[in-house]
Amino acid sequence: MNKSSSRFVTVAGLFLFAVVWVALMGLVTWLLGGGRAAAGVAPVDDGSIKAKVTSLDRGKDFEISLALKATDKAGEILDGLADQDFEVYEDGELVHVQNFMPAGQGAIRLCLVVDYSRSMNGRKIQEARIAARALIRMLRDRSDYIGLYMFNDPLFDRGQIERLAIEPLTVLRRELAWEAIMFTALGEGSPMTGTMAKGLDNLAKVSGRRVMIVLTDGMDTGERDEVEKGKQTVIDKALEYRTPLYMVNLSSEFADEQIMRELADKSGGQYVPVPAPGKLKEIFEIIGKSLQNEYTMTYTSPNPVEDGLSRNVTVNLRSGLVGTQAKGDYNVPGVISTGARRSTTGTGTRLGVSSMAIVFALLTALLGLMLGFTVTRRGSSGEIAAQPSAAPAAAVPNKPSHPGVRQPGMKPKRPPGGSRHSDMPHGF
Repeated sequence: MNKSSSRFVTVAGLFLFAVVWVALMGLVTWLLGGGRAAAGVAPVDDGSIKAKVTSLDRGKDFEISLALKATDKAGEILDGLADQDFEVYEDGELVHVQNFMPAGQGAIRLCLVVDYSRSMNGRKIQEARIAARALIRMLRDRSDYIGLYMFNDPLFDRGQIERLAIEPLTVLRRELAWEAIMFTALGEGSPMTGTMAKGLDNLAKVSGRRVMIVLTDGMDTGERDEVEKGKQTVIDKALEYRTPLYMVNLSSEFADEQIMRELADKSGGQYVPVPAPGKLKEIFEIIGKSLQNEYTMTYTSPNPVEDGLSRNVTVNLRSGLVGTQAKGDYNVPGVISTGARRSTTGTGTRLGVSSMAIVFALLTALLGLMLGFTVTRRGSSGEIAAQPSAAPAAAVPNKPSHPGVRQPGMKPKRPPGGSRHSDMPHGF
């Protein structure tokens, strides 16, 4: 096999490999996307039961924590369900549910943020302290986590806004929290969004049902541009860490209601205006019970690979002959990830595999061009090589076929030592 044929076989082989690889990538994309198997048999949904995945978080060794709120037609908490009433599927594959906790017993990770600016002086700070203690009293030792953050300018500038780190609640930590709530001094300024951002970063370090409750009577006192930037930062972090924000407003006169509503709405939380400080304790207790009245469970992902792809989770809930279905998703980092965040609608998914398919499609096109170029060159070389054998008569023989007759293309044979005219008749 000559060099031209060898090059042709090599390029053709690479071209065939690229075609097969692109086909495989397309199959993988289809399987990981719309081609997944359905998540079991969906329950009969007559509208009497509503369910929503409120938290979905990946922990160590791909242990997935899931929280779900189930309500009846009137919006009341649907309790009394057992673990056998739930089926959980990840990407269409049934998983084994572990550590199931019924409604009313679910563990939460709470970050409580309280305004300690001078505008809170008087009855407002007194009622805020009572409400905060009541909320902490509702939490359970060793099961629930609590973190306490307080903001004013002196605390923020000295790096002392974290009064209690986000850790499991114990008897000692209750005492430390109550001490901080009762004896922290008020100060000037309200760096609210900056404090919230730092609290969210620390809250993200723990897995499970995360929530932030913010109590304030005013507005962020930073520059307007900084406040807007800080607000967007908080919203982005809350969405990334799947942490709803409960914004409790103690003042109808001074608080920046628009920003508080936006923070709550865009994070999936709630804006709570308080008509009077005396109602604050009752509202905190309602929020606490609402957070605890969720079904929580864990499972180990059937696909424990950091591949840069998101996972779809479907929960089938049944109560008797009827039920409903709730869906959520979580993202996994990895080398294929394009950095795009997966939406709950399913658009923009599987960008990693699609990107790889595009790369190999380009490779296929390049190899195709190379193959075409090689074929063209090989054909051209064949034509040139065929010309000598196509006209053997054009070859110059050693002797003329007829003596004395000069053949076409032959030069006159010059005798040794003779001149070019020595063979001509004399006197011509």
